[in-house]
Amino acid sequence: MSPSKDFHLVGKSSSRFGEKRTNLCNAHQNGLRCRRSTTSVACQTDQTEEYSVIVPSSVASSKVTTPEPATTSTASDGVLRLMIQNFRNMTDTVRGPNKRIQGVNWRIMVMPRQHVVQKKGTQKCLGFFLQCCPEAYSDAWSCQASAELRLISQRAGIPHFTRKTNHGYTAKENDWGYSCFMTWADILDESQGYIKDDRVILEVSVKAEPPKNIL
Repeated sequence: MSPSKDFHLVGKSSSRFGEKRTNLCNAHQNGLRCRRSTTSVACQTDQTEEYSVIVPSSVASSKVTTPEPATTSTASDGVLRLMIQNFRNMTDTVRGPNKRIQGVNWRIMVMPRQHVVQKKGTQKCLGFFLQCCPEAYSDAWSCQASAELRLISQRAGIPHFTRKTNHGYTAKENDWGYSCFMTWADILDESQGYIKDDRVILEVSVKAEPPKNIL
């Protein structure tokens, strides 16, 4: 399936891969404890293309194509999109471009993770997070947002794989999502329908409330 602007989006979360929702977490979570730090995030810009294309390599840096100046949208909702090529060789954290929602920058953040999966033991997984990164803020800033994270189906008849979140983003927890959104093996299994030509497509639908204490 070629990327297109109009997708049939499935709003119901799936659990057919046997994973519980207990892996909902901050990206810095380590075991049962969450390592938290206040970090000022330097945000990338929006893209002119419908999808931001990232080609991971074995080195730490990944290239994002076709940047343009970020908009100043104050819309309360929006959709972030990210296409990752050469997915099976992805070894590092990949951050998508920014999209302004409620005047604040949001972006997709994904990485390979080792995670204990129910009935499967320790598995390599795709960690999939939504990150809120204000350009300037006090330590007291916050923004409440709900989101639906989607791994887009690339095969007819197979629904998108979706999970939902609702989180109060702060300087200490500026990202939220799933440390094991889906196992790596399931994504690479072409019969599942979520990878084609070593390409994976991700989306996040965000609905945010007005931010507080952002300078």
